[in-house]
Amino acid sequence: MHPANALAADLYARCAGQLIVAPMGGAVDINILAVACVMDRKGIPLEDQDELLEQVQQLAGVVLRERAAEAEARREADSRDRR
Repeated sequence: MHPANALAADLYARCAGQLIVAPMGGAVDINILAVACVMDRKGIPLEDQDELLEQVQQLAGVVLRERAAEAEARREADSRDRR
């Protein structure tokens, strides 16, 4: 990981359990209020928070897409196994 992304990765790790879940299941995004709360608690200056929030959201998007792809691959494998 590039050192410039270390703080965003830390914020994501602290908020990874605070996901927005779709009605049919499956996470769709990270709760930005949770991220903002952690940034405030860590004393991150307001002028830095927008950029960090964007980085955390991008990281969450990557992680959630990978999880969705893995879940789809498992469903396909299970479907093949049942045939």
